[in-house]
Amino acid sequence: MNALKQVITAIAIIFLSLVSVNPASAHTEVDHTSPATGASVQAGAQTISVVFTDKILNLANSSEIVITDATGQSVDTTCVEVQNTSLSAQAFLAAAGEYKVVWRTVAEDGHAISDSFHFTVTGTAEKGNFISCKDLAAQGGTVIAEPKPSKPVPQDSASTIPMLFYGAVLLLLAVMVFVALKRRRAKG
Repeated sequence: MNALKQVITAIAIIFLSLVSVNPASAHTEVDHTSPATGASVQAGAQTISVVFTDKILNLANSSEIVITDATGQSVDTTCVEVQNTSLSAQAFLAAAGEYKVVWRTVAEDGHAISDSFHFTVTGTAEKGNFISCKDLAAQGGTVIAEPKPSKPVPQDSASTIPMLFYGAVLLLLAVMVFVALKRRRAKG
């Protein structure tokens, strides 16, 4: 029985050394928005931003801010800017009412994140010389990316690979124990 205990102990030590210990990792969350959820701002050009607790990635077409008014009409915005932990765009808010901001981006850990918030506009304003991302593109300006309808993000398959590896290791260990037990019975 002593040999069996040694084999099982060796297998357990090998398995435990192969299992990686991952520290608890927090996901990127929203630190604050501007305007704040439920806030009231004056009509006209406003900076709309989402600031996160961690860095976000600046990948083409991976980030967007879409703003709609109370009737569901899209609001003119400048091209979305991604800088370290913030996602922002200038928006022209012409009329009073409630506005909805829907945003999406990719956290530094590669996970797609998205959400929305609302705020209210008071007063009215004339557009003046506000140039939106669409205006810039129409004038032949360089547009890196412009908001597109959101698509479902495929599930991350990276977490499947370690599970397959650990499953294969467990299967190998089970076979080793089976062979050791079979040899032990054959001797005795």
